[in-house]
Amino acid sequence: MDSKSYFEKAMQDFNQFRNGRSLRKYCTDEGIDYNWLMMEEDYIKKRNALLARIAHARRVYEEQNALAEKMKAKADSLERECEEKDRQIAELEARINRIKRNLGII
Repeated sequence: MDSKSYFEKAMQDFNQFRNGRSLRKYCTDEGIDYNWLMMEEDYIKKRNALLARIAHARRVYEEQNALAEKMKAKADSLERECEEKDRQIAELEARINRIKRNLGII
């Protein structure tokens, strides 16, 4: 039996058969290492807290990644728009120069 299942079984038995005894007294009566049991419980709490932090970090990463993709798409769109405006400006300048040449200003 691995330590996790042993811990869960010991805690289940304690909750079922405690008969008013504290966990320390129950462990003494049943031959269970109380100190190990407390270390295992602490380990499980820390592990669950760490898993929750990892899940939160993953969600934040995915949200930030999605936001970055949206921002990149917007930047690409603005860059294309600027290129189009530059092309239009160049066409207008060419038209102005043609008109100036036709009028003899240049």
